[in-house]
Amino acid sequence: MKTTAKWICGNQFVIDNNKQLRLAVTDHETQENIAPSCMDLMMMGFAGCITGEFRKMARQERIPFEELETEVTIEFIKTKSNKMVLTVNLKTVSGAEPILIENCLIGAINSSMPGILFSHAGIPIEHKVIATNQVNNPAYF
Repeated sequence: MKTTAKWICGNQFVIDNNKQLRLAVTDHETQENIAPSCMDLMMMGFAGCITGEFRKMARQERIPFEELETEVTIEFIKTKSNKMVLTVNLKTVSGAEPILIENCLIGAINSSMPGILFSHAGIPIEHKVIATNQVNNPAYF
């Protein structure tokens, strides 16, 4: 895997993963254009990783679900250390026991690359499962 970032001017640069994704990015504070900031990309990537890992783990554990949505938020707490806290909310429609869904989410967070990096950086990751219990066509994929 290879990614490059090339400075254009001011606070603008282009990120390229040498595959199919190329983004023009700007500093979040300057608001020079509408492109996603580095923080936006990081949070989007984390949400995508958790969703993918949850799906994979749910399939392995035979946990049925119809819908799956992951919401990641970050909060900056003004203290002497300027602490950050990440919160992961997983919304799903599943007929499985809530504890099975929660364990699957914890496993997804702990096995995703961003989750590992955040944990090693000392950033706490809180989680919450919002599960509706009506499954019409359960999916194991």
